[in-house]
Amino acid sequence: MCTCDNLQATILGKAGEIEQRIADLKSLHAELNGLLSTWQRCGGRSA
Repeated sequence: MCTCDNLQATILGKAGEIEQRIADLKSLHAELNGLLSTWQRCGGRSA
């Protein structure tokens, strides 16, 4: 049986999961931007 309380708890749980995924992606984004900002050319040939 689905009650309003159950549905609200499910929605809150999903919202929390999404917030965590957003935080993880922001962290990864910052890490990748950090790598790019310190990038040094290796001197190899262009493709």
